[in-house]
Amino acid sequence: MKKKKIKIKHRKYSLYQRKKSTGRKVLTVIIMVVIVAALVVVGYGVGKPLMEYFSGKNTNSEPASAWTPPASAETSGASAETSQTSTETTEPTREEQTENKTVNAFILPEAAVLSSDALNSALAAAKNGGYTDIAVTLKDETGNFLYKTSVKDVPEEQITGTLTAKQIADLITAAGFTPRARINTLLDRTTQTYAGKNICYMITDGGIWHDYYVDRGGKSWLDPFNAVTAKYLAAITGEISQAGFSSIILANTRYPAFNNQDYTNFLRDLAIADDSARLNALWNVADACVSAAKAGSSSVLLEVSDEELLSDSVALTSAEPVSDKTKLKTVTLLVDYAPGEKAGYNEARAFIGRLSAMYSGQDIAVRLTASSFSSSALDQVKKAFADADITVYSE
Repeated sequence: MKKKKIKIKHRKYSLYQRKKSTGRKVLTVIIMVVIVAALVVVGYGVGKPLMEYFSGKNTNSEPASAWTPPASAETSGASAETSQTSTETTEPTREEQTENKTVNAFILPEAAVLSSDALNSALAAAKNGGYTDIAVTLKDETGNFLYKTSVKDVPEEQITGTLTAKQIADLITAAGFTPRARINTLLDRTTQTYAGKNICYMITDGGIWHDYYVDRGGKSWLDPFNAVTAKYLAAITGEISQAGFSSIILANTRYPAFNNQDYTNFLRDLAIADDSARLNALWNVADACVSAAKAGSSSVLLEVSDEELLSDSVALTSAEPVSDKTKLKTVTLLVDYAPGEKAGYNEARAFIGRLSAMYSGQDIAVRLTASSFSSSALDQVKKAFADADITVYSE
């Protein structure tokens, strides 16, 4: 670059708006030589700011701001720390606050508890889902035990698991989850006796009652009118509670769908047509289980269907026990929420509002079957229940 392009002597005013002395002119020439060298060695990008500064030219139309000293390394570190702290102490969102308060439970497939390998694999997979609690079914609808029970008089063929209830609870706890259990109560298609007594429905004229014709696959059920039935289920609940499970879900605490011949002939000696008697018999079973669970510091949830819960009549449904709202307060109401195609945040909130109006002051949790929802709908529904501080059991 040629020196004539940066002639200082052609400027009409100096940086200080006064005539330069001879000494200052010499100094300016020396500085200009430095600038030229900078342009040659470093490039115009470095030299241009220097030129503009000493020539009095300012490309910025706004007035220059007051000079402030650069921050020291210590000050910069403190500033960065303050900024980081400010970010870290930002108020959490409502979703984050709710997530921290609300239990997020996952119900493992029944086969997951049959061996330690199967259980550990299932628990490892559950860790990726952000769950806090793990629920396992320990007695299925057939009446089989998915763990090695010590309850007396249970036939060996009904024990399909290889782990004790305590071993299962310990493995769940070791994986970082809170263990919860689920048992089927009266829907038990195998058990017929306990402590030498028949505990399934017996036909008045003799023989075991089945919910359908035997040659068409009919199965027996446990009879809640029989006091020994409550003792049997209480023994199971107590064993599971003592094993370390924080809560126990009572599923299918209900009656089968009786037909006219059951009322008039087969089960005529039972008060199955008396609403009050039926309700009392169901709560005799539930109460026995609650007492046994409390002895081991476990809480109890009563599982019901959402459709049956909101139907005009709850007789002979899973929701029949809710008719006694005083007794209901001794348990948490676990509702199987299956809204069908209409599933979303607003629909779930409306459902919550309806439940709250019908069962004021009642502890409520929900069970969701993931396959019943699209991925986006499931997230919305979970958020709706989380925002209401309602525990969700997913499967």
